[in-house]
Amino acid sequence: MLAGQLGEAVVVPYRQVNIGDWAPEENKCHHNVATWIERNPHHGQVLGWLVIAAPKSDFIRFVAHSVVEDEMGNRFDITPLHAMEPRPFLGAGINADDYFWIEEQLFEVYPMSGFDHFI
Repeated sequence: MLAGQLGEAVVVPYRQVNIGDWAPEENKCHHNVATWIERNPHHGQVLGWLVIAAPKSDFIRFVAHSVVEDEMGNRFDITPLHAMEPRPFLGAGINADDYFWIEEQLFEVYPMSGFDHFI
């Protein structure tokens, strides 16, 4: 399903932000975005997947991720990543309950909130 939507993935720019002494933490994207929109209610959360494709690899990795969408529809990523190179983001296009159910299932099967799709 997601592999067929790879053409819709776009690089969402990283934006370093803070609110007072709070700053987003690595590996806590959903919490980071929830905290941000709590204090910036004109912004919203976009649930989706980071698309990681290593050169000469035989798989694509999809990792659950959240980004911010501002009032103008612009998206930006506030979560610092270990490797800061740009990564395509593919919006989930499903409601939050279904998305978080899928993520929960991934945690039960894999040691992370993502999966590999062999190509």
